[in-house]
Parts: sequence; structure tokens; C-alpha cells
Amino acid sequence: MRTPHPLASYVVIVFLLLLGLALLSFAPDPSGDEQQTGPLAFALRPTQHLASSPELMTLGKNTYAQQCTPCHGLDGKGEGEAAYLLYPKPRDFTTAQYRIVSTWERFPTDED
Repeated sequence: MRTPHPLASYVVIVFLLLLGLALLSFAPDPSGDEQQTGPLAFALRPTQHLASSPELMTLGKNTYAQQCTPCHGLDGKGEGEAAYLLYPKPRDFTTAQYRIVSTWERFPTDED
């Protein structure tokens, strides 16, 4: 009896994985929502403006603490715990120097 070539078993495994992925593409959406076809909606400007509120400020602070603090630090100076791992270094938000600006004076602004 011949022993199968070791590469043959890998080929079979890869084939089965690809077949499973192909079959998943035909599965219905579990959320029941109709999937969007065509291009996604995209806007360069916010589609809605939220008024400042204590809840929104708390949400922003919590999001910054979770997502931004490791690199930018609690004070925003770009000296977080993970900053030494990154190149280029994280931006120092306290200097207010940004690459993308929207005014002739080269200052960033939230106004249109």
C-alpha cells in the first residue's frame, strides 16, 4: 500500500477551507437586515452636528482613555506607554500642529 504524499494532505485541507469560505458567502445574513449593494455612502463633512453635553464629553474622555492614551498619553503630549514602539512618533496634541488644516492661516478648525 502506498503512503500518500505529505503535500497532498495539505492540498486537501486548503481545498476544504476554501470550499467552506465559498459556502459561507451564500449564507443568509444572521441579523436579518438587507445587505447594501453598490458603493458605500461617504461624506467629507459630518452629516450631523451633536451639541456638546456632559454625556458626550464623558463618552469622548472614555474613548480617548481606551483608544488614544497608550500612544498619546493622558496629557496628549505623545508620550504614552507604547509611544517608543512607533515610528513616526505619536502626535503631540498640545502643540496644535497638524498636517491637515482647513484655513489659510494654517490653523486647524472645526468650522466649515
